Amino acid sequence: MDSFFVEDLEELLLKGNKHETGNAFKIFPFNTRSKYGLVSNNFESILGNYILEITQNKLKKTTKKEIEYENQNNEIYSLSSFIAADFFNNSEEKTDDEFEFSKMINSFLFSNEKFTPIHPYLFNLINFNQSTVDKEFKSYGVFLANCFGNGTKLKEIFNETSADNILTQAILNSASKLIEPNEKEHLPEYKSVLPFMTDLYKEDVTFLQQNKDRFFKDIGLLTQYYLFMYVGQFIFKAESYTEANHEVATPFHFILDNEKLSKRRKESKAIQSFEEVNRRAQYLFSHINTLSQLSYNVLQKGDMTLNERNTVLLYSQIKENFELENNEELMRDFIQKVQLWIQKYCEWQKIECEDIPSDFDKLMRFYVKKVQKGLHKDASKKVASAFKNIGDKQFIKSRGSLGNSFNLKHEVLILLTSVIVKEERMPLKLVFEELEHRGILLDAYSREEVINIYNSHNILDKKSDSGDAQYVKRIL
Repeated sequence: MDSFFVEDLEELLLKGNKHETGNAFKIFPFNTRSKYGLVSNNFESILGNYILEITQNKLKKTTKKEIEYENQNNEIYSLSSFIAADFFNNSEEKTDDEFEFSKMINSFLFSNEKFTPIHPYLFNLINFNQSTVDKEFKSYGVFLANCFGNGTKLKEIFNETSADNILTQAILNSASKLIEPNEKEHLPEYKSVLPFMTDLYKEDVTFLQQNKDRFFKDIGLLTQYYLFMYVGQFIFKAESYTEANHEVATPFHFILDNEKLSKRRKESKAIQSFEEVNRRAQYLFSHINTLSQLSYNVLQKGDMTLNERNTVLLYSQIKENFELENNEELMRDFIQKVQLWIQKYCEWQKIECEDIPSDFDKLMRFYVKKVQKGLHKDASKKVASAFKNIGDKQFIKSRGSLGNSFNLKHEVLILLTSVIVKEERMPLKLVFEELEHRGILLDAYSREEVINIYNSHNILDKKSDSGDAQYVKRIL
């Protein structure tokens, strides 16, 4: 009975003499050589790669190099000068009109030397002024496109080349000469392990796109939030093993940006606090490798002859799937094969392998600990830092002696509130519940602060003095 393909793993890891995920869908785009701060400080570049992956476009290298050469002393104006030159039919001598037009284009497209797209199609050019794009950013772009952008209308939105005014249309006409279709085959490399998070993102981004200005402004922030929460949820669910609820988010304790955190508030040491979730991140690389190896079972393995990858599932889902087969012999064989593989893995890594448990949950915990010992410590630390790396300074805040906490900034609260409430007013209680579905748990102190913020924006309706019936009005 082939319940778990030990021979495939022997071929993949033992003969190759290194840790590989093989034919399993990749779980994350993390790089074991990544520099800390690289992601949180450069999310715009990741967003640019995400858009190019969704639209299946790429920047024309030859045209880009020509422009960079001509503008090597003034890189920030390179895009604007190209558009102006193209508009004036590339005349050899630059006229005063062309120069002034270039300055005007620059004022439209850049703010404080930062590229600010005024049309969805221009999001394809976010990385245009960068001489090189980090390979890790490209991997993040593929990951986001496969897991978050798949099944949305974002491809059509960001490929739209028509505008409602002459100037924007002129810019788009020139910009289109810098972009070309990416003809390479786009087989998905990643697949969402947490559909409850990626489906919510798709719902929220679909609503956000109804308001053009807010969509331009907030698509990056919304995507970064969901990426950060997706990683945090994976860490928490994986560390919960078979006890994990894989259908809804486990809300984390957030503190509003302007609040003070005291020792009396339980959030600083709660199991769903940032410090606790971040502590669990030390096993992130082990879970990635373990779950990828476990995907080589009869219920998850893809057909390689059809270019099918193995589906990666959480421990609770793996157990549930085998139980649904209602076949005790199949489950028993799977456990025995996993025990056999752990023994072989320990021999390969020269790790002591004491009595291997036969209980499913205990077996998974044992398995992860052995993989943790088999992985390079520096690599594990690098992957563990990815969670904090994504959210640093945006969704995480230092609280002095109390350590770091999950942080809810004003702009994030308003953004999430707008996509939650949508077009009809919503009871305040339900808004808080929807925030929890998106991973945000607020205590009584924080809820009072949220109410104050809603009142300051005049979006809270009070239907009684007691406040029993409070509604949050639509924002977008």
